[in-house]
Amino acid sequence: MGLRRILAIASFLLYAIAATVAIRQEPSIWAAEFSTVIPAAISNVVYGLQLGLIDSNVDAEFKETFRAEGLNPGSLEKAVNRAAQGDIPHGMPLPAYEGIGMGQTLFSAAAMRLFGPHLSSLGYGFLLLMGFSVLAFVGRYKGALLAFVPLQFFALTCMLLTPLITNQDVLDEAPIGGNRFFGILAILPALHIFFEFADGAKPERGARKNLIILGVQLFIFVLVLLVRSSNAYMLAPIVCAGLFSTLRDNRAERYRIYLKCGIAYVLSVVFLSIMIASAPYYLKTGRIGGIIWHRAFVSFVNHPEWPFGNLRDVYQCEKYIPEGLQRTGNADRNGHCVWMAYPPNQTRPIQEVQEKTYGPEYERALRGAVFNVIFSYPRQALELYLYYKPIIVATTLRAALDWKLYSVPPPILFFAVLQAMVFIWFCILSATTMPFKVPTMFGVLALLFLFSLAPQLVAWASLWTSPDLIFYMYATFLLVAALITQTLTSLICHTQFYKIR
Repeated sequence: MGLRRILAIASFLLYAIAATVAIRQEPSIWAAEFSTVIPAAISNVVYGLQLGLIDSNVDAEFKETFRAEGLNPGSLEKAVNRAAQGDIPHGMPLPAYEGIGMGQTLFSAAAMRLFGPHLSSLGYGFLLLMGFSVLAFVGRYKGALLAFVPLQFFALTCMLLTPLITNQDVLDEAPIGGNRFFGILAILPALHIFFEFADGAKPERGARKNLIILGVQLFIFVLVLLVRSSNAYMLAPIVCAGLFSTLRDNRAERYRIYLKCGIAYVLSVVFLSIMIASAPYYLKTGRIGGIIWHRAFVSFVNHPEWPFGNLRDVYQCEKYIPEGLQRTGNADRNGHCVWMAYPPNQTRPIQEVQEKTYGPEYERALRGAVFNVIFSYPRQALELYLYYKPIIVATTLRAALDWKLYSVPPPILFFAVLQAMVFIWFCILSATTMPFKVPTMFGVLALLFLFSLAPQLVAWASLWTSPDLIFYMYATFLLVAALITQTLTSLICHTQFYKIR
């Protein structure tokens, strides 16, 4: 194994150790998971319920703990540990009415089966999958493309110094291994698949091995899309790479691309089918993916004139939601308001209406509401998407630069310094052997960054919903630093060469 590959793997190990320190020393309330995903995972792993169902007594244990001690990292840990003992009497199966789809519960249950029914297992499972992705990338690619590995993990290590870890409110919303952070896991697999399609037209040595490695990355990528549906934007550059590759003049090269795309498609369908089949409850209720139109509708609160015009009269829900459409408070209740005002629900029992919340019909109702608002109030919609939301994106990226090093655990700072040393070493070594391809690296990052803006504009940006966007910012900064280091090293080596002569 070459030194560059060793340095690439070392960069992952340094991040994994630093992230483990963060997982153990910086606990979270897991805001998106504590009420349904975690109880559902424990109900499956410890009490044998089908994925997507929660044992009523396990649910009661969590709620009683939160009532007695409040919702905080300590009370959540206590509730998890109590339920993990397995001695709570079996109750009735309750549906887990979450709006994030089946992926997070599937992953959480798998991680708890592997590492035990503990909160930290989710973080460890996340890092384990990331490790498999790194090994796959390093095993497949060499030369300049290897630079993406230390670049990624130095950027992720830098993110451990940001409010994603140092601000408890942000950490509560997006812990490592949580739903809102999970998209980070798809970056290396997406790069791997992109280059497989972009450069995969030439005959390869070890083609069968490369297809197996590609299968590993596809499995991880499909899982991420189930967990975090907003990361579907990563499909765009992959599809573009595949389409451009099919335009080659050489028939043999086009055939190889067609074959590889076909195999990748079949493998993805197989992996997706297996994952869905493991949780038939989600398939039955139509809750496989996360909710999109709910978030799109809720995001209208970012316009200062919300609620626009006569929308309070259009969506009258005061019978169940007294405040009706609102700009302050819990914005999710605006989506619930539309659902309560949905005409077919006026003749349904309230229990049935509640059970269908976040289901397929709920999403159809919210989709209709989104377009109704856009077409009824086009000026406000244009201002929202072209002015207010871009400002929120810029504000989020600026906030992600706010380092408070005094709040960072010292071991993380130590590993961040080591990560910087490994990165500089890699850059210097690359300058003397195989320099980075500037257009390739900047171009791929620019593509991913550009497409990553789509979910931020459909919904909204915040520190806890935008870890991948923050990553692209830090990766760009580090790439500039790497290119400067590479250029200076090349100049020094060139100067020394002529001095020797």
